[in-house]
Amino acid sequence: MIIFKQTSSLLLSMFLILFITKCASPIDYRVSSPDGNLTVEFFIHGKGIPYYEVIYKDEIIIDTSNLGFEFKDQPPLQDNFEIVDFEKSVFSETWQMVGGEQSEVQKNYSEMRVTVKEINEPNRKMRLVFRVYDDGLGFRYEFPEQENLMELVIADENTEFQLTGDHKCWWIPGDWDIYEHLYNTTKLSEIDAISKRGDENLAQTYIPFNAVNTPVTMKTKSGIYLSFHEAALTDYSDMTLEVDSSKLLLKSKLVGNAEGIKATVKTPFSTPWRTIQIAEKAGDLIESKLIVNLNEPNKLEDVSWIKPMKYVGIWWEMHLGKSSWDLASGKHGATTENAKAFIDFASENNIDAVLIEGWNTGWEHWIGFEDREGVFDFVTPYPDYNLADVVKYGKSKGVEIIMHHDTSAAVRT
Repeated sequence: MIIFKQTSSLLLSMFLILFITKCASPIDYRVSSPDGNLTVEFFIHGKGIPYYEVIYKDEIIIDTSNLGFEFKDQPPLQDNFEIVDFEKSVFSETWQMVGGEQSEVQKNYSEMRVTVKEINEPNRKMRLVFRVYDDGLGFRYEFPEQENLMELVIADENTEFQLTGDHKCWWIPGDWDIYEHLYNTTKLSEIDAISKRGDENLAQTYIPFNAVNTPVTMKTKSGIYLSFHEAALTDYSDMTLEVDSSKLLLKSKLVGNAEGIKATVKTPFSTPWRTIQIAEKAGDLIESKLIVNLNEPNKLEDVSWIKPMKYVGIWWEMHLGKSSWDLASGKHGATTENAKAFIDFASENNIDAVLIEGWNTGWEHWIGFEDREGVFDFVTPYPDYNLADVVKYGKSKGVEIIMHHDTSAAVRT
């Protein structure tokens, strides 16, 4: 009987300790959207590894996902962390859009800023900033100025997006040169970017592993739409997403140079926002203002000279195989006759301009050449394209002409 009482007392004490410890947790590291439907949780787990989760209306959208960096000539920032500072705030404003489908944009979000520091030497600091809107979220890394971290030579950014289902996906193959591949529709587990790259002549360098370019869009079994992308990409490397089909995991893979360096920055520094748009209807992704709200505000004082316009153009039919850029193929797209047909269409449908690509000589030497210096003549049209006649016809129809010059990154040319 005495033993029973002692055991019961011990169990009760242990329960009280656990209860008090949980209740005494000083901060709940989570933030929710203004409408309360979307929540982001941040936590340190295991060996001091930072993670986050995303929950939408009680459904886990992004499960436990790792955050971290690898550098050249210094240890990675990926574990051994403790939380040393935490802030939450809300923000609301209406701003004027220079061009687009609406003049005013609502910018309402809740923000969470978590500063972590290495427990052991060299005690480097990193801040994770999460902004949660009604239509999605953005998060980024900030590196405060600090004596033990003055310059960063980034080898990899290890941002994960752990999906919770084998979603239906709309994606294009990861490519370090272009965004002009055709979209594929498969399950997440069936993404095979290496074998579905399409026309081998479209680019010079392919990503040698299974990766997709952003934005990549998905639909969950419950009907929720997700789109992964980035915002405020300035002085940093473009993000592609490596796909681990077996784990249903996306992991950031930055575009780098020949030495594998992705970016060289000095503190203080902030990465671009990693964005997830969330919607219950596909059309809501189009109407979302998440990306523009996360971009930097307009810094131009006078924007009266900016005249947004809609245009159509002679270029997509080349990618679809209907026509080609060069004259020698026998199915040249940028002809006088075709340009006039596009001008007629633009005029009839209240479209301001026609963009014309493949009109100038040199395209027959473009595809398949690694060194593209000196390939293009930017002033001489092909014989079947009468520049003066096209411009005159456009003026008669009230349609402007945009002449596309492809430099192919030939810097000297």
